[in-house]
Amino acid sequence: MIASAISTTVNKYDHTKEMILSEGYDIGTSYPSTPFDISAGLANREGEYVAFLCSLPKINQGEVEAASGGSCNHPLEHPADLNLPFVTITYLVRSQVVSRNGINVGGKQETYLCVVLPPNGVIVNVSPTWFTIAPEGSKIWK
Repeated sequence: MIASAISTTVNKYDHTKEMILSEGYDIGTSYPSTPFDISAGLANREGEYVAFLCSLPKINQGEVEAASGGSCNHPLEHPADLNLPFVTITYLVRSQVVSRNGINVGGKQETYLCVVLPPNGVIVNVSPTWFTIAPEGSKIWK
């Protein structure tokens, strides 16, 4: 459920507002995609992904804006803050604080417990370790 709540920057429709299709078994056929075809969905280029691109070191923000049609008005504090259900840091020196935003899309209050399996040689701290989110509410944790 937490992975679903985190995957808030994707959708099942493409940039033309049409449902994303998957290739069918017969040549030239297609069918509406399911999570087994596309996972959580298609990254929303107007949303957090543009902020991710704009937060990359040594990036030309004008080129990002021209290519994506988005705006670099709100870059992420760190590229690893892209709100996905996993964390990737390619070059970790000392420490890095990473944020995630969970959204309760359900109609009842939900309580979440954070569990981390850190890579060998890495110490991971999560704060808060558990939290409750009201219906339609959200919570940021690090």
